[in-house]
Amino acid sequence: MADVSYLQKEADRLMKIPGTQKGETIQSLAKYIEKHSGEDGLSKIKQALIDLGYPIDFEAAHKMHEYPDARNALVVLLCKELLNYTDEDIFNMGYEMSKMSLIDQFFMKTFVSIDRMAKNAPAYWKKHLSVGEIETYEFNKKEKYFILRLSNYAFHPVVCLSIAGYFLGLMHYVQPSATIKETKCIHRGDPYHEFKVSW
Repeated sequence: MADVSYLQKEADRLMKIPGTQKGETIQSLAKYIEKHSGEDGLSKIKQALIDLGYPIDFEAAHKMHEYPDARNALVVLLCKELLNYTDEDIFNMGYEMSKMSLIDQFFMKTFVSIDRMAKNAPAYWKKHLSVGEIETYEFNKKEKYFILRLSNYAFHPVVCLSIAGYFLGLMHYVQPSATIKETKCIHRGDPYHEFKVSW
């Protein structure tokens, strides 16, 4: 059973972190939870959010409105703690969310190559989030990899898994053989996150 005092402490800490994200993310989270844990699972998350003092009305969220990104991070944490999601589940959550998003589907149609995706990653991040900066730190087409560096984004280690899954989902729009690995992480003492994408 999850430690209630730990969850309250983490919820309070997370909600102090600034930054917003589009409402479509909130809707996608709810869809994933309901798909994999049923209505009961989603109800459990909703009640936990109420009990912690940070309720979310998933159904009323507007796709293009801005909402605290910390609430999304809290939902992911609650999935792990209350619904016993594994690391693989959290990774797959991010992956599937990239496929649910109409925004992503529309935007990805503009990408016709790995090169353009790597080049446009910073602008794409800013379209969705007001916190964190991403850059394509290294691009090696010959050896078939590039490195994304994410700075000033530190919510919780569990969120890194969903981000990695989300990035891979986007990559699979243009390169189905792509893989991803987080090689550096703020939560492990590094100054930023790094994700190596290979294909």
